[in-house]
Amino acid sequence: MLVAAQTMPASGTGSALSELWPWLIALVVIVLVGGVVIGVVSKWMRSSDDSEQIGFTLGDLRELHRDGKLSTEELKLAEEKIISSVQAGISDETRAELDRIRPRKSTAQPASAENSDSDPVD
Repeated sequence: MLVAAQTMPASGTGSALSELWPWLIALVVIVLVGGVVIGVVSKWMRSSDDSEQIGFTLGDLRELHRDGKLSTEELKLAEEKIISSVQAGISDETRAELDRIRPRKSTAQPASAENSDSDPVD
């Protein structure tokens, strides 16, 4: 009886391990494939964001103008180009939503110097 008890766990462990190997291999394959898919998707998402970036922001251009590295004419031209390119990319639905939520200017109030769109000339 002692001999039978000693041989049972050994044969039971071997069959359990042989049943586990295919599942362990499948799990490793699933993890590897999942990692590759996540890597490809994240690379694709990063590359799509890069194509929509603008070289300079309006703040960057205004800082260059303040530092004297950009003339007023160049600033106006660059601002117009950036604004027109952004406006060209806005869908009609988004444009309608922006028009709906944009505050309306009152004609009764005079425009103050702080709200003026013109930059001071150097």
